Amino acid sequence: MMRLVIKGGYGEHGRSCFITGFDDLRVMFDCGILDTDQYPYPTISKEEAQSIDLLFLSHAHKDHTGAVDHLIDQGFKGQILASKETLSFAKIDYDNTLILNGEPYQKGDLLITYGPSGHCPGSLWAYLRYHDATFFYSGDMQIDPLLYEIRLPKIKAKLAIIDMAHDAELRSAKELRADLVDLIAEHLAKGQKIILPVQLYGRGNELLYLVASSFKGHKIAVDRRMKEAMILMMQDLSWLKEDKKDHFLAIYDMVKDNDLLNANIIFTADTHLESKEIQDLVASIIDDRALVIATGRKKQGSYLASLLDEEKAIHIPYPHHQSRSDAKKFFEMNEFDVALPFHGKRKEVWHR
Repeated sequence: MMRLVIKGGYGEHGRSCFITGFDDLRVMFDCGILDTDQYPYPTISKEEAQSIDLLFLSHAHKDHTGAVDHLIDQGFKGQILASKETLSFAKIDYDNTLILNGEPYQKGDLLITYGPSGHCPGSLWAYLRYHDATFFYSGDMQIDPLLYEIRLPKIKAKLAIIDMAHDAELRSAKELRADLVDLIAEHLAKGQKIILPVQLYGRGNELLYLVASSFKGHKIAVDRRMKEAMILMMQDLSWLKEDKKDHFLAIYDMVKDNDLLNANIIFTADTHLESKEIQDLVASIIDDRALVIATGRKKQGSYLASLLDEEKAIHIPYPHHQSRSDAKKFFEMNEFDVALPFHGKRKEVWHR
């Protein structure tokens, strides 16, 4: 019999951490932090940490990997399963790791299959089968990604944890992208610069692809950290859709040397605008000459949060997570007896 222990991520946007427990086996899926919380870690005792046999990491973002060192400090001595990108980008230094390269993981009666989830380089979904128990974990995913590869068979599972970070959003991924393009076009027409704070790996690359494809007459620039992340990502383009690879490389060549101050559209890999360098840049042009568009979550106390509060920035979700519409579609595409949508503020249970 399988037991699910939720350590974070259900009813909150971050701290993703789930344990599937059996009489003789415990597999943890992700171990992240909630960096807006005073105590950001999942509540894992030393006894629990020492009981975990396997830790599957879906991708490198800190809300899924940021508590791995804490887990190790608590006594975890099991094996970590992850893609090479996840281990590299998250800077995980741990001896007992297995790089997932496409082959299923099998040990005795345990079988874990996986595939790209359409979220970022190295992001994976997982499907666990142990005796008669079946469990699906999406990690962060998007069933209709613009740039990233996704490969999903039809899945039948007794229990599923599926991404629905945009839990109040009824628009599909395609509709959300179109609305973002319309918003940017509206403010560029007013002569304003656009500033887009993004993550190092993930949303930023898709946004860059979307914006560069939609606004070919405008100069686009990326800051140093984002350029460095793009260079790392381009070491292996297998995570991109085959028909998008050449265009993405052409976009990089187009933007890599552009100066931030002379650009119409500026990308910064500073999600919450926390570095002084970027804050000074934004402050120098914000007023009527520039608009900050936030596409991720709001971190209280950050410079970006203050701009949003002062209505000097606009928030619109970018769908590299799933909306409610996307998650419902995914649920209906598959055969899950019970599904828990996670990564949002609501706690729901869906039944087939």
